[in-house]
Amino acid sequence: MPDGGFGDGGRVTLDDVAPYLQVQRVRAQPDGKVVVAAWCQASRSAGARACVVRLNSNGSRDATFGVGGVRDIAAPAGNAYYLYDLRIGGDGKIYAAGTQFFSSPPRAIVMRLLPDGTLDAGYGTGGIAALAFTGESAYAFSVHPLADGRQIVFGFNLVSNSSSRAYLARLTAGGQPDSAFGDGGIGALPSTPLHSFNAGVVLADGNLLAIGQRYNTPGTSTDIDTILARFVGVEIAGTVVEFYNTGLNHYFVTADPNEAAAIDNGAAGPGWGRTGLTFKSGGPNRVPLLPLAPPRTGGRLAARTEFALLHHRDRRVRCREAGHRLALRKLRFQRLAGGCGWVSGGDGCGQARVQRAVRA
Repeated sequence: MPDGGFGDGGRVTLDDVAPYLQVQRVRAQPDGKVVVAAWCQASRSAGARACVVRLNSNGSRDATFGVGGVRDIAAPAGNAYYLYDLRIGGDGKIYAAGTQFFSSPPRAIVMRLLPDGTLDAGYGTGGIAALAFTGESAYAFSVHPLADGRQIVFGFNLVSNSSSRAYLARLTAGGQPDSAFGDGGIGALPSTPLHSFNAGVVLADGNLLAIGQRYNTPGTSTDIDTILARFVGVEIAGTVVEFYNTGLNHYFVTADPNEAAAIDNGAAGPGWGRTGLTFKSGGPNRVPLLPLAPPRTGGRLAARTEFALLHHRDRRVRCREAGHRLALRKLRFQRLAGGCGWVSGGDGCGQARVQRAVRA
């Protein structure tokens, strides 16, 4: 039954905020206050503005937020702001994600508001972080503040009416693209077939689960699959250690110091020893992504694979997924992180033979 202690018989109206109002997300704060994300317009033909409303636990407007409980943010001239998601950070700051429409280049945006509704001047540019893309428009549909102040963003970039590209991104605590994540802060799925992400979640182990659509036939809306894609959320900044087994002619790498110690003590069986070579798979000192090359003698790739493992003369190893970096988190015997492939020994030319590659 309606809660008589909230608004008028359990109901609150926001008609007075703007003549045209589209509510997109509602979140509750730990103190019981309710925050609403919407876009608002003075008329149907007017540019949309970002509107954030905060209500007290009884449904009344929170007078300590914005002006009379409303924070109305206008876009630059000729542009429009549309909000799609809203989250409350652990420090009480409010993150609102959306798009800056008609901007050039297209920009997906995240706004950060202080608890009183003021745009946080220490975030992005004047309180607004932007992810710039090429094409027609870009959208941030889901934002997730992390415990360390950074944020994960899920969305897609509309390159043209028949081409879209899903992405996930990480922003620094200061609202800048995080250069230690993906390519300049942005990771993406292949553009063919077409993809979009409209939601996502940060899992308990720090990995990222994106939810969206795959458009199998460009230009139509009748052949669409729902997809879930999981990504390694945090690159390992520790040292990756390489092992080699002379009897098996296999290499093995791990970033887990406990696993490395276990191999040293014989847990993986006889014949394993450290090569003495190490590298960084994450962080500012990581090994650069090496160019993808076809497999050598005896190797083959599955027809639909998007993965490959390279093992060069300097024995730097990198897993590559459709042109985007993946962190090497922890590798099992002959198996790439995420289950995307197996590798068998060197061929004397400084490059491993790819025995099999499959989708994760």
